[in-house]
Amino acid sequence: MRIFLFSLTCLCLALSSPLAAEPLLRGQSAGSDFQVELVTEGLGIPWGMAFVSPQKILLTERQGRIQLLDLKTGQLTPLTGGPTIAAKGQGGLLDVALPPDYQTGGWIYFSYSKHQPEGVVTTLARAKLAGPFRLRHRPPFRQPYRL
Repeated sequence: MRIFLFSLTCLCLALSSPLAAEPLLRGQSAGSDFQVELVTEGLGIPWGMAFVSPQKILLTERQGRIQLLDLKTGQLTPLTGGPTIAAKGQGGLLDVALPPDYQTGGWIYFSYSKHQPEGVVTTLARAKLAGPFRLRHRPPFRQPYRL
């Protein structure tokens, strides 16, 4: 269900994408019209997203990829410098969030699973974009769980 909602949200938000010749779906909900358009292809298992600007979305994929999606072009730009991910069971690179007052260059928060001596743990980390293709992260919190 989460993947469906993520996909639907991504598709609905990119109404100006040049990739979509025709809307995939048009409808109405709660008195508002909407249409669904394809904005990109080639994602693994998308898990989280956050708008870093009005035209760019930071996407996390369960297996550990972090990418920037340009809504105008549909181009995905992989980012390097992310943490080592334990993508097993429900674990992997999970959600991403920005503070309400986020400005370019500010902290980006994300959660992921990683291996530790006591097992796989969920880690809350923060990062900054350190250039167009690189993250610089610091893990401030972790919570153990067993798979």
